[in-house]
Amino acid sequence: LNPPPYSSAAVITPGGMFRGAMHTGVAVRWLAGPARRAMPPSLKLTGRCAKTLAALLESKGDRVSAIRIKMVNDWSSTTGFTFGMEFAESIEPGEEVIEQEGARLYVEASALFNTETGLLGSTLDMDETLELTIIPPPSKGGSR
Repeated sequence: LNPPPYSSAAVITPGGMFRGAMHTGVAVRWLAGPARRAMPPSLKLTGRCAKTLAALLESKGDRVSAIRIKMVNDWSSTTGFTFGMEFAESIEPGEEVIEQEGARLYVEASALFNTETGLLGSTLDMDETLELTIIPPPSKGGSR
């Protein structure tokens, strides 16, 4: 069985599951057989953030296709890294595509799935001065 052709960022995971980033901002998991279920985006944008990022992309014209979010070493921070943003001309293997209201992000897997402070489930907000705020996902209610 072949997975459906969603994007070049799609990968086959161990166990034969297909996980790809559709260009609608929704990741889809594909299993052998007819059942498919939509997965929520790994990262959400506020309306203000999407509008600001879309304007940045529009200002660059056809020279860039998205804004990339990645992890950058920063030994002055308490965790040893920080998140960086840059304009991207093409998607890199393993990146997830997030599209919302005209904004397109390529997100490195390491930025999403870092065990301590990854962006998975978070919401990004950005104001007109380009200050980025990461809003963590709601707590699951567990105790330590």
